[in-house]
Amino acid sequence: MQKLSLAACALAMLIAACGESSSTGPYTPIRATEGVMRLPLVSTAPNGVQYRLVGATFVITGTESLTITDTSPDTLKVPLVPGTYSIQLEGDWHVERVGTPSEIVPVQLISPNPMAFSLAERDMREIRFLFKLPADGNANVGITVDEGGWITGTMRFTDHSPRDPPSEYAELVGQEVPFTISFEFAYLSRNYWRGLSVATNELVVQFGGPYSALLHDHIARYLSGDTARFELNRGESNLIYFDNFTTMGMSTTGNTPYHLQMTGRHLFRGVLDSEQIPVSQPFPFTAEVTLQRYDTSEGMLRGVATGTGTTQ
Repeated sequence: MQKLSLAACALAMLIAACGESSSTGPYTPIRATEGVMRLPLVSTAPNGVQYRLVGATFVITGTESLTITDTSPDTLKVPLVPGTYSIQLEGDWHVERVGTPSEIVPVQLISPNPMAFSLAERDMREIRFLFKLPADGNANVGITVDEGGWITGTMRFTDHSPRDPPSEYAELVGQEVPFTISFEFAYLSRNYWRGLSVATNELVVQFGGPYSALLHDHIARYLSGDTARFELNRGESNLIYFDNFTTMGMSTTGNTPYHLQMTGRHLFRGVLDSEQIPVSQPFPFTAEVTLQRYDTSEGMLRGVATGTGTTQ
């Protein structure tokens, strides 16, 4: 079994909102009925390298609306009244290595943009924008912050059961939402079908689209921290397909109540090794999606996911 050196730099934008201003000091609510979002603009990778997001504009809309343009502090804090919100990353932003401000690091934003969230009274809400950085080309580095795997695209929810009485998923049917599933590293092995099996470490799961308490506050929260497995299998004419994605039902906080599966047969032309095993590579996919709870046999959400993914 091979352990790939995959590390995501999830430049965690833990967002805290402060009216029209930003602050790096301790948070003091302006009103007792407010909550706060907190947004560090500096992220420290496991190898100690720090990265800073520069030149970003954050547009927040919802119960209150404001635009944040000052990204000079290490951390932004912004109080907001309770409600539902959307935050979008805009502007001519880039990522730099701290200490070498002239060194711009090429990154890919993989989080849905914008993202929806809710804020309760005296709540501290954390929102993360995830970025992936390419490998730095240093063959002597084992696990680096420059690489990480993900599956990202759009989920279109088409049906649910039971219908009478309606399941908890009824409100999601007909919606099409962006999603991101991110992991820092994965173990690769060959499977019975002469394909590539991928076992991830802990996931970060995010959804875009209009705010939904079920989707954004419950399903995404519980799937994050879980692990997953999926396969890149060889099909007809030596074409390759993404298949058998399944979350494993365990996280660092205990059992995860939601179970996500994606099953696909979308063939694409990839690279095979000398033994005709698919090589780890970026891939497109179209897959059938099912989501249900572990703790009950009743209730299921079905749909179709399309997008791209990579193991590194």
